[in-house]
Amino acid sequence: MALARPQHQTQKSRSEGEGIDIVLCMDVSGSMGTTDVQPSRFQVAKEVAIEFVKNRPVDRMGLVIFAGESFTKCPITPDKNTVLNQLQTLKIMDGGYLEIGTLIGEGLAMSVNRISKGTSKSRVVILLTDGKEDAPPTRIVDPETAMEIAKANHVKVYCVGLGSATSTSEQMVKDVAGNIVRNYIDEGLLTRIATSTGANITGLQIRLHYKPYMGK
Repeated sequence: MALARPQHQTQKSRSEGEGIDIVLCMDVSGSMGTTDVQPSRFQVAKEVAIEFVKNRPVDRMGLVIFAGESFTKCPITPDKNTVLNQLQTLKIMDGGYLEIGTLIGEGLAMSVNRISKGTSKSRVVILLTDGKEDAPPTRIVDPETAMEIAKANHVKVYCVGLGSATSTSEQMVKDVAGNIVRNYIDEGLLTRIATSTGANITGLQIRLHYKPYMGK
């Protein structure tokens, strides 16, 4: 378990303060069902996201999901129950409605687009993903371009990587081309996204079960 440095403030002060806009950008690709972390990467991601939403009493939240394409499951709203319901009923590949692949860039770009329409001065994306980009030929936005879009819109992107750092047989999956490959976390990419967008480790109170990739 990793824990970002806590901010010492009471529940009352948080509930009376000014909220910020946050979009949870969640990887729901097929490899999120991998069991190299128990019960699975996907279930751990859901638990992290649900706990995070419950502990942010005044912030406005939204939910974007991605696999081989991205989709807005919940626009930014102050209604926590709506967001929690979407998270609790969420399935891998959105129950089979999304294309195969892992388009981190397009998920992030859509999240920035949604959050940029808000009125809050503070805008944050929480990117939860298990690996590297696995792009089909239809990709429009790559991760590096999405990072630049976030920077231009002054959106901080906190990245949470899910999966074991140790190579296991469970990590061997098929990519979009049908090849058997090891699905692993692209630590360099996640660190660059977080650092480049100014997501420093003291800037957001968030309890994480797996390594957060954030700026210094």
